[in-house]
Amino acid sequence: MLFCGLPNRDWFDSLRDRHQGAGIAASGLPRNGRGARRMRDDAMRSSRLFGQMFAVRGEFLDELADRGRRLPVGLYRCDGLFSGYVCHETDGVAHREPLPRVATVPSAQWRIRPLSPFRTRDVRAGYNRLVRQARGRLENQAWNTILWTRGFGALPRFADDMILEWLKTNRPLKEGFPAGLFTWLALRRIRRWCRPSDDELLPVRVR
Repeated sequence: MLFCGLPNRDWFDSLRDRHQGAGIAASGLPRNGRGARRMRDDAMRSSRLFGQMFAVRGEFLDELADRGRRLPVGLYRCDGLFSGYVCHETDGVAHREPLPRVATVPSAQWRIRPLSPFRTRDVRAGYNRLVRQARGRLENQAWNTILWTRGFGALPRFADDMILEWLKTNRPLKEGFPAGLFTWLALRRIRRWCRPSDDELLPVRVR
């Protein structure tokens, strides 16, 4: 189970109980934040998994590992691609309509601390969040091309490689201001990226 924000034990119990009766995964819902109502409405109408709070059956994770499925290193929208593994993959091929494999649990919720424009730390965090969200939109465009043509097994090891390869033959969707500005900033970071060595990717023990 993954979570962020301010969890409550009762929410975890609800998620656990519903997960035990669900097909593959169970997902909580946002309690506050911009777009929370839209996200809740979308989740109640269709199978959605939110990275902030969800549970997945262990045997399904073992199955993904046996298939050789890995999230590309450096990926921002991990929950989006993982949702694809859960809801959109059959025998390695991506299908358009999501399979009903995720149970939505309204009683399992998370909340986030609102950012304040009067705190320097929050302004910096908000700026970086907008750049990362722009990167996420690029990731969606890049992996869709791979999933619908070559399947989930064709995803590269590194997310930046995926985007850079896609950019050789594609252009990002046109966006107005300010979204287009943050996409430009995200692209600048990606083009300056240096592939890490295997040693740099080894886990570090936290003391």
